[in-house]
Amino acid sequence: MLSFAAASGLPAPRLVGQISAPSPMLAMTALPGRTIPPRHLTAAHLDCAARVARRLHQVPIPQEQRATLPRYAPHYITGTLPIRAPDWSHRPEIWRRAIELYFRWPEDLGQGGIAPRLVHRDFHFGNLLFEGEALCGIVDWVTSCIGDPQADIGHMRWNLVHDLGFDAAERFTALYCEDSATAPYHRKWDLYALVGALPDLPPPPVETRSRLEAFLAETLNVLEGAAPWRNQG
Repeated sequence: MLSFAAASGLPAPRLVGQISAPSPMLAMTALPGRTIPPRHLTAAHLDCAARVARRLHQVPIPQEQRATLPRYAPHYITGTLPIRAPDWSHRPEIWRRAIELYFRWPEDLGQGGIAPRLVHRDFHFGNLLFEGEALCGIVDWVTSCIGDPQADIGHMRWNLVHDLGFDAAERFTALYCEDSATAPYHRKWDLYALVGALPDLPPPPVETRSRLEAFLAETLNVLEGAAPWRNQG
């Protein structure tokens, strides 16, 4: 995946080596820049992230190589780790509803009829390097794959809701979708991203928990109001 990114001029590191055990790791060349703490993010940072996401998702994947590349699937969809309503939740019923929809993934098929694109798989500001307000690096490619590029947008959105709130997530999405060639964002990717993160999510502070659960409830209302929900968008 890094070779595709680098060949397309994205600010990605060069692969030096790979370790598969005890857990997957990639050794890569260093890049300039630093991550920006959420409280210091500006509208310019959001704009840079949206523009580089569009570039990433336009990287061509040769037809003859697609069958050999890893495909996107939501985290833990095969049951390798149980996904349950969190003990810290004051609204466990919305998590149970969301988890039920989450495991309809095999019915949904994920692709929506589009050609698979490059997906970073962990696209959020903790993996973006900046010098001032200029984005100069994308790191942590270990779980990159091919699939629907909106998986990356969903991952960024739930992280923004967690760190800053729904307005920041909407701002990023609007910037990403400014390009007329970009498909309208589908809210199912909010569900796949947030529920998939649940087993690894430490108990959040009360304010953050409230934001996440309000975000999830609103996502469910959108998806469950569609007929069928997976065709919303």
